[in-house]
Amino acid sequence: MTPFEQFQKELSKDKNKRRPIKFGERLNYVITKDRLNYLLDGYFRGLYFEEDYISYNYLEQDLPALLVIVRHHFKLWVEFDSSGNFLNVYKIFPKVFKVIKEVNKENHTFAQESFEPGSILYLAEDNYETVNWLNGIPLTRSLEKEEGINITPTIQINYGYIKSYSIDNLK
Repeated sequence: MTPFEQFQKELSKDKNKRRPIKFGERLNYVITKDRLNYLLDGYFRGLYFEEDYISYNYLEQDLPALLVIVRHHFKLWVEFDSSGNFLNVYKIFPKVFKVIKEVNKENHTFAQESFEPGSILYLAEDNYETVNWLNGIPLTRSLEKEEGINITPTIQINYGYIKSYSIDNLK
């Protein structure tokens, strides 16, 4: 089941069957059942994904919880509309990204290398579940697996440093 299908399944659940969302350790965030019902029903119920995304206006005080739900819990791609307090939630998570601001050890302390603006990176698996999806996503220069360990090395690049990029632009 895709993340978007899981999201739709949660939206279709009866309010009484929903469970609170709890994250421990690094994130340490809890969304109670009542708060979850308020957010899901208030923002998403009745919205139809006729396009590739839905766009909706949000209240500033709800934004942190909405981002935990759509980015961290369901792992959906989210972009902010430049015209104000609008959030675009996409059906399909992009696979290709373009660096828009330099990524280096100063702004990403865990970076093993620098990435210049214009660099093309690819979405990859979060091999060790170390990515904080509220802040960024696991990206790699190449989808080739590392010889001997059979994983693709990744780095968490924060959202403010990347934008989705159409694979058609690479051809």
